[in-house]
Amino acid sequence: MKQLIRLVYSSDHADPHVDLEGALEIERSSQKNNLFNGITGVLYFNESGFLQVLEGEMQLVTQTFGRISRDNRHQDVRLIETIPIKKQIFSLWDLRLVSPSLIPENMLDYFYFKYGRDEKDEIPIPDDSFQAISLLYDLQKVALYSEHKATGEG
Repeated sequence: MKQLIRLVYSSDHADPHVDLEGALEIERSSQKNNLFNGITGVLYFNESGFLQVLEGEMQLVTQTFGRISRDNRHQDVRLIETIPIKKQIFSLWDLRLVSPSLIPENMLDYFYFKYGRDEKDEIPIPDDSFQAISLLYDLQKVALYSEHKATGEG
């Protein structure tokens, strides 16, 4: 049986003018690669940088992280955590982009209360593995809720 891992990293934008459309392009290209490799995860984007969790087979996740580390859209890539897992908890998407602009207005106060605000009035990217996983998991739940509401099922 192949070893599953969860890898969490953060990075700064190499281009200070990157916007949501640029981040959505990363999402689109990454979804294809991740689907092919059986990797799942969530990518948080704000004006400062990225926070991402990748889950899947150890060799494939490690190779993917290597490509990300060499990608010229990222700088100062910081590995926060790599741990073996028995089950993927971010298994709903090959990759899902979440950003403060995609969080419903009525839920932003929850995130600010729990995670604080940075100097750009955004949810900061944590360096602590527990906080990073917690933030990404909460963002996943909000994205699911938003999708559910958008389809009229909620």
